[in-house]
Amino acid sequence: LDDAFFVLELMRDRSISIDENIFHCMIDACAHRSDFRRGMGLVVDMQKHGFVPTNAQLLQLAQQAEIENARTRTPSPSVAAAAREDRGLGGNGADSADGSSSR
Repeated sequence: LDDAFFVLELMRDRSISIDENIFHCMIDACAHRSDFRRGMGLVVDMQKHGFVPTNAQLLQLAQQAEIENARTRTPSPSVAAAAREDRGLGGNGADSADGSSSR
């Protein structure tokens, strides 16, 4: 994928026209390689050249964005507490700050 982006930059530098199929292939490759950010950058470039991405490409990139978001998202305190309880690490019956036990 890095090589493809290198060639795309060479084409731009040498004023070689970039047709719609190049954008489609590159966006598909980004979606398959889970490279959401570069794929969306290509969508913007594609639109600047007057081309439109397909619905399937946009859906693939949206799915990759959701996966990336899920990987980097910090769970809310209630979700984290529920996960600890599911693993038997919950705070029920834990000692309080004054040293007394609620058990």
